[in-house]
Amino acid sequence: MTSPDGITWTLRSAAGANQWRSVTYGNGLFVAVSNTGTNRVMTSPDGITWTARSATEANTWYSVTYGNGYLWRYHKTALTAS
Repeated sequence: MTSPDGITWTLRSAAGANQWRSVTYGNGLFVAVSNTGTNRVMTSPDGITWTARSATEANTWYSVTYGNGYLWRYHKTALTAS
């Protein structure tokens, strides 16, 4: 779902048939991570159109956030930055 104001929402198709755990926005890009499925990392410039990205490993991703110029990802055993 997307919303321009947090009040009115529009239903959208999922980026993939995964169990999406977290999404963040930073440096002009949305990033979503999943703990299931083939494409566990996806990016979008607008939150509507998504592109699958290759992760360095097929980790069980739990969370993603952006801060201080870095994209931080947390999976079952580690916290990584890129």
